[in-house]
Amino acid sequence: MGFKAEVEGLRALAVSAVLVYHIWPQVLSGGYVGVDVFFVISGFLITGLLLNEVESTGEISLANFYGRRVRRLLPASTAVILVVGASVTLFPVIQWAGVAKEIFASTFYVQNWWLAEQAVGYLTQDNDPGPLRHYWSLSVEEQYYVIWPLIFVSTIRFFSVARARYKFIFAWVVWIVGLLSFAYSIYLTPKEPGMAYYATTTRVWELSIGGLLAVYYQSLTTIPEGVRKLLGWLGVSAMMWACVFFGKDTVFPGYSALLPVMGAVFVIVAGQSNSVWSICQILSWRPLQYWGGVSYALYLWHWPVILWWSVGGTHELNAFDGLIVIIFSWLLAHLTKVFIEDPFRIKGRGLCWSRVVNTPSAVAFLSIALTMFAANVVWIANDQLNVTEKTVTTGVAHLAKQKYDPSKPTIPALTDARKDIPDVYGKCHVNQKSSEPLKCEYGNKNASRKIVLVGDSHAAQWLPAIRKVFYGKKDWKIITYTKSACPFTSATVMNKGGLYLSCAEWNKKVMGEIELLRPEVVVTSQSRAHKVYGVADKESNIQALADGMASRWLELNKLRLRIIVIADTPRMSQDPVKCLSSKGGSIEKCSTSVKKSVRRDPILLAVNINKNVTLQSLNDYICDRDWCRPNKGQILIWRDSHHLTATYARWLSNKFTELLKLARHVE
Repeated sequence: MGFKAEVEGLRALAVSAVLVYHIWPQVLSGGYVGVDVFFVISGFLITGLLLNEVESTGEISLANFYGRRVRRLLPASTAVILVVGASVTLFPVIQWAGVAKEIFASTFYVQNWWLAEQAVGYLTQDNDPGPLRHYWSLSVEEQYYVIWPLIFVSTIRFFSVARARYKFIFAWVVWIVGLLSFAYSIYLTPKEPGMAYYATTTRVWELSIGGLLAVYYQSLTTIPEGVRKLLGWLGVSAMMWACVFFGKDTVFPGYSALLPVMGAVFVIVAGQSNSVWSICQILSWRPLQYWGGVSYALYLWHWPVILWWSVGGTHELNAFDGLIVIIFSWLLAHLTKVFIEDPFRIKGRGLCWSRVVNTPSAVAFLSIALTMFAANVVWIANDQLNVTEKTVTTGVAHLAKQKYDPSKPTIPALTDARKDIPDVYGKCHVNQKSSEPLKCEYGNKNASRKIVLVGDSHAAQWLPAIRKVFYGKKDWKIITYTKSACPFTSATVMNKGGLYLSCAEWNKKVMGEIELLRPEVVVTSQSRAHKVYGVADKESNIQALADGMASRWLELNKLRLRIIVIADTPRMSQDPVKCLSSKGGSIEKCSTSVKKSVRRDPILLAVNINKNVTLQSLNDYICDRDWCRPNKGQILIWRDSHHLTATYARWLSNKFTELLKLARHVE
């Protein structure tokens, strides 16, 4: 295979795209496709190495292959993990437990599966971006590095013809694996976009395409130079188009990933050329070659640096901030390349200390031992913090009337705010994957009167208040049907850029359940942030959301059910919990003006369409006249930027005038 300048230049473009996307997502909304380019490069180089080894020795030495990967990847990766662990105090205290878990997941290269599992969970949209989240792509590659050689070794050992026709057999293996993965990616992406984005099974086809390129590379060099020049420019154009025009609403990976993937393939096929019109002349430019050489370390460092500079991610980066992040990331990447990567990777260039441990087994053992030590230190620090700030859950009503004292912990404590959620979570709140309605019942199971609470997490957040209103009322029971990011509506909504099919199916099933239950009252609410499928502009989306709600309520009207609709809560411009738990955080800095937080609510428009519902708004008790603050006295109002803590929702129970009227009728 040899050194290829176009591949090194391609690395430079890929890491630059990711860097700009993470710093200024509004500038390069599709820069995340740089990761897909890396996948193609890895598949191309690794498959090429395996093929060369078979050609020269007749077999593949797994020990040598894994040894090279360990020395190449683990030292730099471990260094970044250790520094992140040591810098945990720079992050908001509520993230410390998450950092410990990320260290563990990154050490064993399962970060992508951990994130994939979170992506279908019921609290996914509120997860804080951890400093090692970008290790998900490294996890995909490492899993590939483990499995790919094993497939080739098995092929050679079990099929005698493979030794004579190894390229033909390898090509078939790569084709089968790649096509199966691509088909699964197409199937899963619109159904479960979060899972599809991180899962190895939906990404391995991108590495397989790089592998196929390695198999057929020699024959592709016979393509006329003029055609290869054109392919090079088409490849770069395809990648840039994806970087500019893709965004968070793009259904990805699936079909969409073909554009940057094939773009990378075209550039590699174009190969090296001395022609001034060749893309290789640009990719061979010395600064790009250098940038490609430090791309691995640059990728490792850039994300932690972004979070450090943005105070744990609590504010956006402007032009000056971004330049500082790039310079600091580059400096760390250069030092890592010179003093960590090269000493372990290049024989004869090791420093004295690196030569002592520069064996694969020693490097692997030390890497795991050091990172596990870091994870335990962070976890212990988090546990000690939780002991000093214990959440009080009872007798807190009077605290709302007190003046806030910053020297005392909030109720709930900042470290417990994320966990101060309604009981429905973990029991009956359906995740984004499932369409089966789960039912929870509260109160007297034999009660004759039933209240159904139905909707997304913005409906679920009111369960503590409703339970308190009807506490001790023996003739009433509360039944919940809630699903993550899924409103109770007839509109077809989207989730993470794709059709939210499980939500539509869940809605139908829940409507059937309500028809059978015939409750006396249905209580519902929903977030204003949902997007309706097939609607482009903001105003049309608001109207479509309102129409969907009004239509669903009309179905309930036909069943002669009473409907109480709770107006959506305001949205804070930043996460108050993260803000308050960051260094320098204060009530003033962590507040949001009413003008910014209280936006047009489709629920209010829907109430004007269907007037056979009762509207209840608690927003006057959440925000004052001018500001939405993180707290009410010593009680913490928010558990994230748009969900109330269960403690505060419970405190608001005596403000539910309509429900209180119902509760007074029957003891």
